[in-house]
Amino acid sequence: MIRKPLCISFAALLFAAAAQAENNFQQIEQDGMDNEAVVIQYDVDNQATVSQTGMDNRVSILQENEGFGHTAQVTQTGADNALDLAQHGGNGSQAIIYQEGTGNTFVVDQSGYANYLDATAIGNDNRLDADQLSFGQATTVQMGNGNRIGILQQTEAYGGTAFLTQTGDGNQIDLRQYTGGRYYTGVTEFDQVGNDNQATLYQGGGFNSLEFAQVGDRNSADIEQSTRSGVITGSSTGNDNEVVIRQNFDGPEANVVQQGNGNLADVEQAAYDVTASVQQFGDFNQASVLQNNSASFTGNDFAAILQQGSGNVATVIQQ
Repeated sequence: MIRKPLCISFAALLFAAAAQAENNFQQIEQDGMDNEAVVIQYDVDNQATVSQTGMDNRVSILQENEGFGHTAQVTQTGADNALDLAQHGGNGSQAIIYQEGTGNTFVVDQSGYANYLDATAIGNDNRLDADQLSFGQATTVQMGNGNRIGILQQTEAYGGTAFLTQTGDGNQIDLRQYTGGRYYTGVTEFDQVGNDNQATLYQGGGFNSLEFAQVGDRNSADIEQSTRSGVITGSSTGNDNEVVIRQNFDGPEANVVQQGNGNLADVEQAAYDVTASVQQFGDFNQASVLQNNSASFTGNDFAAILQQGSGNVATVIQQ
């Protein structure tokens, strides 16, 4: 994931110096025209609140320490919004971000344990790129226009959680969730409702679960789990559908659904004790399940495909 550097002018550094005062608390409000805010905070208990209304907006925040927690809350309303936020070194960091109207864009980097990100963008060219290192939770909402999300959770210990949603227009989601050892859990719930959808997700680690949806228009998905007892639940619903799922290690389950239009599914499980369901209901259907127990462990593999109207075709291979 590409991270933007903090672009800080000499004048901005002078302004930011106030943020290093005692108690490490900075509050900034800017209303109208060529807004720009820069906050740099070191030491423990860093807190920053920034509110910008109207015109060119821009916020850069750096919070850094080796103790416990940073807090950043940013609200941007109207015009070319942009946020570059880095929270480094402290455990329990929190970032709450709200952008409404026009350019939108966040780039967020959190390191340390137990970090939390809540990011909302309503309207226009949305985009979010976030990195979370070591036990993170991300909740994101994008409602309308350019959309994109792109989250990397490298949570080697204690797992990670991501709740993603998008509603209309360009959509796209790209999540990579690495949860370290076999027993740390990754949980992802993603959504998407209308227009050019797409996804590409990945979970690696132990006992991960992924709930997906997509509802209308160009759909697609491409999901992968490299995890013990991974569970993927389904849908798709309308327009050009497609889903491709790959799972390995022992005991994975995939449940795909799909309802109307382009359909296709294609599930591959390179594991033992596997379960694949599929379904599909109308239009160009197709399905295809490959269950490949290459490790030759004894297990009970199960596959079921139900199709109803239109092009149908189904293939199940168990070996």
